[in-house]
Amino acid sequence: MSQPRPSVATWALCLALGFALTLPAAEEPVPSRIVSLSPNITEILFAIGVTNSVVGVSDYCELPQGLDIPRCGGVLNPSLERILALQPTNILMLGRMDKVHSFADQNKLQATSIMIDSTHELYKEIQHIGNLVGIQRNAWHLVQRLEGDKQIFSKKHERAAKYRALVLVGREAGSTRKMMAVGGPSFISEMLTLAHGENIFGDQAKPYFEASLESIVALQPEVIFEIRDGEKLGAGEMQKLKDDWKEQSTIPAVKYGRIVVATNDFLSIPGPRMLNIAEYFADELQKLDAGAAERKP
Repeated sequence: MSQPRPSVATWALCLALGFALTLPAAEEPVPSRIVSLSPNITEILFAIGVTNSVVGVSDYCELPQGLDIPRCGGVLNPSLERILALQPTNILMLGRMDKVHSFADQNKLQATSIMIDSTHELYKEIQHIGNLVGIQRNAWHLVQRLEGDKQIFSKKHERAAKYRALVLVGREAGSTRKMMAVGGPSFISEMLTLAHGENIFGDQAKPYFEASLESIVALQPEVIFEIRDGEKLGAGEMQKLKDDWKEQSTIPAVKYGRIVVATNDFLSIPGPRMLNIAEYFADELQKLDAGAAERKP
């Protein structure tokens, strides 16, 4: 049976990302024993259908209910002894972990760095992982689904009101010093833009950088997002984080009480759930828009 002809949109996506213009033929998975040291990589492996090949995961990976896979530490404290005992055919990690790479070299194990900080890189790395485990066709279908969902989302929100936003991923406790802001190249900034927000530091060349209070005041954000992904914060703790800004009332976001403390665990995971980040931003921005409409006479 001949393969279906790709649509114009599919051809454009292939050319932009350097993919083949035809679907991979049906294939058998490559026998693999994979240790994944990053939540987004684990999610990609599950999404392309090689759950049975995953023999170890990091302490921070979420697993489906009822699935028990050995934990192998985290970025700062990988359990090398446990990884060795699992005899993986490949250790996959986000970015470069020198300690793990050196360990893999010493023990003749394969270690692969996965680089993701945009949807473009996500699509390429899904294909890369698909090639590693022999599931290129499933990887292709996942990329197509994610891009289709992204286009639908973009169309849905193209007329939404736009707010200038500051996004922080950390700062000194109890103060507005040592603030780590999101710059233009970050996937978080990309998802904010997709949700029709405008990153006040969108022109910054680094994905994350230390921003001064003076620069934030000068750029006058209309909303501030403080990402505290995975933190268990009570109402009082969230209010305290917002109160840290109260002396900066010249900032519109502070003046109008538009400070959002975000604790959702998916907000810092550039994986198949990346569009959830855009949906989160869009929902919060729509709440601001609805509030503004209610205040109009």
